[in-house]
Amino acid sequence: KKEKFSFLNHEEYVSELKKNFVLVDPIERKKTIQRQIKKISNKLNLYIVEDENLLEEVCGLVEWPNALVGRIDNKFMSLPKEVLITAMRTHQKYFSITNHQQEIQPYFVVISNMPRNKIRDKNILIGNEKVLRSRLEDAKFYWDNDRSKNFPGMLNQLKKISYFEGLGTLYDKSVRIQKIVDFISNQLKVKNKDKIKRAALLCKIDLLTGMVNQFPELQGVMGGYYSRNEGKEISSFISGHYLPKGNSGNIPSNIGANILSLADKIDHLSSLFSVGAFPSSSKDPFGLRRSALSIIRILIESNISINIDKIINFSTNLILEKDKDLQKKIKSFIIDRFKVLLKEREMKYDVIDCFVDETSIDLLQIYFKTKKLNSFLKTREGNDLKSLWLRVSSILEIEEKKINNKYGIKIQSKNDLLKQEIKLLEKIESIKETDNFSDMLKQRASLKKVVDDFFEKFQINDPNLSIKQRRLEILSLLRSKLLEIGNLYNLEG
Repeated sequence: KKEKFSFLNHEEYVSELKKNFVLVDPIERKKTIQRQIKKISNKLNLYIVEDENLLEEVCGLVEWPNALVGRIDNKFMSLPKEVLITAMRTHQKYFSITNHQQEIQPYFVVISNMPRNKIRDKNILIGNEKVLRSRLEDAKFYWDNDRSKNFPGMLNQLKKISYFEGLGTLYDKSVRIQKIVDFISNQLKVKNKDKIKRAALLCKIDLLTGMVNQFPELQGVMGGYYSRNEGKEISSFISGHYLPKGNSGNIPSNIGANILSLADKIDHLSSLFSVGAFPSSSKDPFGLRRSALSIIRILIESNISINIDKIINFSTNLILEKDKDLQKKIKSFIIDRFKVLLKEREMKYDVIDCFVDETSIDLLQIYFKTKKLNSFLKTREGNDLKSLWLRVSSILEIEEKKINNKYGIKIQSKNDLLKQEIKLLEKIESIKETDNFSDMLKQRASLKKVVDDFFEKFQINDPNLSIKQRRLEILSLLRSKLLEIGNLYNLEG
């Protein structure tokens, strides 16, 4: 029976609850758990698998953390590492333990919600080990049963499984993914595309297995294990094709898995958008935002330079031929997620708008340029570039409003140019386009001093209209050189 207590302030409330084995502060509970599992890790000379989400979840489940170490029966240690970790994490809220080689060890950590007591702790462990044993017995049964079947021989069974209303079966989806894989592989000139296409056809078969039915989060992973007779490459493509899962986790480790993942996710977007299953502002039941973000991450983190419009158009044509409105919606959706990712990576919105819009096709190159300009503008040279652009563009904007037209970039007559005008013009004309974007920024920033020197000695609004005209034309040429960087009109003043 718990005793009643009174308190006068928050400090007394926290103190009294602590005496009754309740830690009010979640941060203190979290630190207590971390300290306890670190102590266990050191004692065993092993490593607790880091899992921030599990830590947060357990922290909310207990009032008085008490970390205990249980054992796993050796007969279950032949199960795949991912199966053991998933069974412990998802169903039991246990922390897994590995050695220096990241190999799973026959131990687990459970966070009890009772004060430390040797006899009670022993009974708690006995109970938890029994529950885990039952869970792993099921897993071992599915593991053995699934492996007894001919994995590729199950392909036709996908014809009986509906993918989504109006979108055919999982077999139909697999065929679409295979066609998209072929298209992307051709675009990237990949040599081993036949193996990636084979993986595409087989990648959804593990949805028919008992293990995935028991542990849905192991989709793809189990397909990788069950397809090992197909060869190491095909197995690795299948196991990695669900990665990454949105904004978290690693991307696939090889180009084949990256292509397969891209194909799977672009088909997911094209399919669901084609039947009007759009996400709302608050709900995204089919993970479409996650798929779009995964596509973007694969492209920029795996350095894949490809025309995103061509992929969208090809994938949508497999479902609804030449539906321009559908293609536009998917493109806009991906671009919106791209902007979100760039902002999350601390790029300024005005710099983002210099490069990202509905016409963007190579997200890798745009990401590279946005990141470079964002960093460059923080430097002295970057400040020079921005000042130069704002000065030149504002002068031209004012003068062009007067004539309701833009000044040309070809100087009408060079015969009457002053020496200083010739020097400025030659300096501007010497700046060429280059594939090296960093050099492009530095070259154009270097023009500021020449332009400033010219402005100190001469005025643009010369009383002589022909002189004014040619000077504005020189500035117009300079503006065109600066706009080769990107749409600098979006830079904030």
